[in-house]
Amino acid sequence: MSIPLAKWGNLFLSVIILYGCGSAEERKASFVTKAKKFIQEDNFPQARVALRNALRIDPQDPHVYFLAGQVSEKEANWPKAFRQYARGVELDPTHQAAVGRLARFYLAAKDIKELEGLSDSILARDPHDVFGHTLQVCVWFLRGEHSRALTKADSLLEQLPTDSNILLMLAAIFSANRELDKARSVLQLGLKVHPDHVDLLNYLATISIGMKAFDKAEAIYLQLLAKEPRGYAHRDKLAGLYRHLGKPDKVLALLREGVALDPNDERRWKSLVMFADSSQREALLEESLQVLPHSFTLRFLLGAHFEHIQEFQKARKMYEAIVLEAETSEQGIKAEVELAKLDVAEENPRAAQIRLASVLEEYPGHFDALLLKGELNVAQNQSSPAVGTFRIVLRDEPNNRDIQRVLGQAHMLAREFELNQENLEKSVALNSRQLDVFSALARLSARQGHLEKAQQYLESILQVVPTHPEAAWSLFQIKLAQRQWAEGDGMIARFEESVWSGYQVDLAKGILASGLQQWDLAVQAFTGAQQAKLHAMAPLAALIHAYLEQRQPEHARDYLQKLVGSHSGHPFAWGLLGAVFVQLHDRASALSAYRKQMEGNPMWVEPWKDWAMVSWSLGRKREAIDMLNEGLTIHVQSPILLKALASFYQANGQIDLAIRQYELVLNHSPHDVLAANNLAFLLAEEKGDVQSLAYAVDLTRNFEARTQNPFLLDTLAWVYFKIGLNEEATRVLTKALSKAPDHGLLNYHLGMVTLKAGDRIMAKQYFEKAMNRSSESEDMETVRQVLADISS
Repeated sequence: MSIPLAKWGNLFLSVIILYGCGSAEERKASFVTKAKKFIQEDNFPQARVALRNALRIDPQDPHVYFLAGQVSEKEANWPKAFRQYARGVELDPTHQAAVGRLARFYLAAKDIKELEGLSDSILARDPHDVFGHTLQVCVWFLRGEHSRALTKADSLLEQLPTDSNILLMLAAIFSANRELDKARSVLQLGLKVHPDHVDLLNYLATISIGMKAFDKAEAIYLQLLAKEPRGYAHRDKLAGLYRHLGKPDKVLALLREGVALDPNDERRWKSLVMFADSSQREALLEESLQVLPHSFTLRFLLGAHFEHIQEFQKARKMYEAIVLEAETSEQGIKAEVELAKLDVAEENPRAAQIRLASVLEEYPGHFDALLLKGELNVAQNQSSPAVGTFRIVLRDEPNNRDIQRVLGQAHMLAREFELNQENLEKSVALNSRQLDVFSALARLSARQGHLEKAQQYLESILQVVPTHPEAAWSLFQIKLAQRQWAEGDGMIARFEESVWSGYQVDLAKGILASGLQQWDLAVQAFTGAQQAKLHAMAPLAALIHAYLEQRQPEHARDYLQKLVGSHSGHPFAWGLLGAVFVQLHDRASALSAYRKQMEGNPMWVEPWKDWAMVSWSLGRKREAIDMLNEGLTIHVQSPILLKALASFYQANGQIDLAIRQYELVLNHSPHDVLAANNLAFLLAEEKGDVQSLAYAVDLTRNFEARTQNPFLLDTLAWVYFKIGLNEEATRVLTKALSKAPDHGLLNYHLGMVTLKAGDRIMAKQYFEKAMNRSSESEDMETVRQVLADISS
C-alpha cells in the first residue's frame, strides 16, 4: 500500500524538528532547561513532557531521572517518583540529591534493609560521611535501638550539618521519639541555611501543628504560597488547617483565590468543592460546570454529592448522561459501575449484579467493577466468591494495595485470620503510609492478643502523623492493657499539649486511675470528662463503674438522679440508673428507669435485655419475652436480644423456640461461638435424635481448634459422648478439666463418660468432685442416683 506524500512530508518535518538542530547534548540541555522553567512555573505536565524528551535523547542521564522524580512528587505520584529516584541512583550511586530523596522514601517505608545498604555503600566510600551516618541512625532507631540512635543523632548535630536531607531525616527520628521541640530546632537549623527550602518548611509546619502552634504553621504555609503561588498542595494544606481551626470563610477565600489563578484546572475546583460545607457543594459544582462543562471529574463529583444527600434519582440521571456520552470509554464504564453502586444503595443487589456482569463481560479485569462485585459477596456473607473475585484482580495487579486490603477483609469474613493478616501486611509493604491498613493490622493484632505487635503498628502511624488522635488513643489503651502504667501516664502528659482535647485527657486520666485502682482520682477525672461531654456514653458509664467498684452504689444513684433531674432526655443515664437500682436490689425502681430509657432512646440495645432480665427475675415471664420481642422489632436480629430470648425460652421449656433463636443468631453471625455452643448443647441434651446430633457435630467440630475455653470443649465432648465416640469425649473432657479441674459440671460429664467406659472407681471420684460443687450443675439428682448405684 502506498503512503501519501503529505504524510511523508509531515514525518520528515517532525524529524527535522526533533533531531535536526544541534548536537544530541545540546538538544538534551535545551529540554532540561525548559523543564526547569516549567517546574518553576508549576507547569508540571509540560515539565514532564520536556524531561521525557530529554530521556529519549539520553536514557542514561541520572540527573534527568532526579528531575523527573521531583515532578512526580509535585504531582503526588509517589510510586513513580520512587522509581525515578531509584533509577537515578542506579545510574549514579554518588548522585547526592537522588540518594537523599531515595533514602527518605526508604525511611518512610521503614525499609531497614535498603537503608542499611545505602549507608554501607556510602560509608565504604567515605567512613566520615555525615549522611551515611545519618542513615545508620535511622537503621538503629527502626531496629528499636533508640538510645544508641538518639545519642548518635545528637553527636551528628554537633557537626552542624546543612544538608537538607540529613536534617529532615534527623528531625523525623526526633519526631518519632515524640521530641517535637528538638525536631523543630533541627528544621530551624536547616532553614537558616536554606530559608526557602520547601520540604523543610513543610515539615516544620507539620511539627508546628503537632505542637498546637497553629499561627506558626499558618505563617509557614503563607510563606510557601508566596514562593509558589500556584502551589496546589500548599493551598490545600493551609485550607485543611483553617478547617481544623473552624475558619470556613478563610477556607473558601483561599481556595477561591486558587481557582482564580487557573479556572481551567479542575483540581482547584475539586479542592474548593471538597473543603466546602455540604450545603454549598451543589452550587459550587454547578458553577464549576459552567466553566468546565465537559469535565468528567466534576460531573462525577456532582453525582457523588447527590448520593451523599440521598438524591439517588439525580445521581442516576447524572451517571446515565455520562454513559450516553462516553459509552464504552473509561469514563462510561466508570459511570456504569457508579450506577451499580446506586442499585446497591437502593437495595437492588440483583440489578447491580446484572450491570456488573455486563461490565465485566467486556472488561474482565475492571478494578472498580471487581471490587464492587467482591464487596457484594462480602455483604451477602459469601466469603469464598469474594476471595475468588479479589484473587482474579491480583493475577494482573499482584502489588495493588487496595486489592490486598479488601482481600484481607474477605479472609476475615471467612475467619481466615492468618491469610487476612498476610494480605494486610502485603498492602503495608506496598505503601507504608497506608494508615488505614496499619489501623486494621493493629485492631487485628489486638483481637488476637498480640498486643506488642498492635503497639508497633500504632507507633508506625504516629511516626508518619505524630498528631494522629485515634492512633494515640489506641496506643494508650494498648499500653494500659499491658499494665504499662508509667508509659500510659507519660502519654497523657505528652499528648495533653498536642493531640487530645481536655475531654480526652480527663477520660485518659480516669482510665489510668481505674487501672491502678485509684478510685477517688478516677471519679474526679471521669466527672470532668462527663461534664465536658454531657451526652457521651463512655465517661458516664466509667464514672458509674468507679462508684460501684468502691461499693458506693448510693453515690452512683445520686449522681444519675441529679443528672436526669436536669437533663431528663439524656440518651444513656436512665439505663445506667436502672443497672444501679439492680445493684441496690430495688427492682421496681429499676423497671421504671429502664422504661424511661426505652421511651427516650430505644436505639441503645443493652437496656432492652436488662429490662427483660429484671422482669423475668420478678416472675413476669410473659412480659420479659414480650419485651425482648418488642426490642427485636427495632434491633432486628440483634445477637444480644436473640440469645437472651433463647435463654428465656430454654428456661421456660420451649426448646424449639430456643433453638430457633440461636439459629437466627447463626444465620446473621455464623461464627458466634457462644450461640453455636448453646444450640449444640440443646440439640444433644434436649433433642437427641440422629438428625439433631449430626447438626450438633457440625456446630462443634471446630471448637477444639478455635478455642481453649473449657466449657465450650465440654459441649464438644458431650456431643461426642451422645453419638457414642467415648474415646474422643474422654480426650476432650480431660483437656477441659485441666483448665477447670474442680468444676462440678465438667466432673459430672467426665464421670458419665468414664462410667460408660467401665471404670466405676474413677467415675465415682469424678461424681464425688461434682457433688462438692453442686451449685455448678443442674444434674445433682442424677449424680446422687448414679453414686448410690455405684456404691451398692
